[in-house]
Amino acid sequence: MFVGKTERNIDGAGRIILPPSHRAVLGEFGYLAMYPDCLALWPPASWEKFVNELVEEHEANEGDIRGARRALFSNAEVVKPDAQGRIPIKEELRVQGGLTKAVVLAGNGDHLEIWDAETWRSVELQDAAALSTVVSSRGL
Repeated sequence: MFVGKTERNIDGAGRIILPPSHRAVLGEFGYLAMYPDCLALWPPASWEKFVNELVEEHEANEGDIRGARRALFSNAEVVKPDAQGRIPIKEELRVQGGLTKAVVLAGNGDHLEIWDAETWRSVELQDAAALSTVVSSRGL
């Protein structure tokens, strides 16, 4: 399970270093793709589950689903950490994810989100409020 957050810099070759704990969860390779307002990285089993849920209860050729699948799959790539734990992020994905030099790797259970550090700061505040609301509404 991906947990925690780490700030990293994208190097000149467009790579980021995954922390050892994230490398252990990812395994030998993963799928890197667009995600709302960021990029996301899934281990193979989690990727398959995500893709299946994305189209569940919908016709594969339904307009929005068809377009979402095309956007997801045409821009996704298989990434493999190198010996130093770096994964490449092609320029097109960096642009689509709004990533500049500083990024935040944020664990989200079955996947890892890669946020532009500046964007992350505002999202993190909103997410803390959402957590409080959800926990309270469920009486936890």
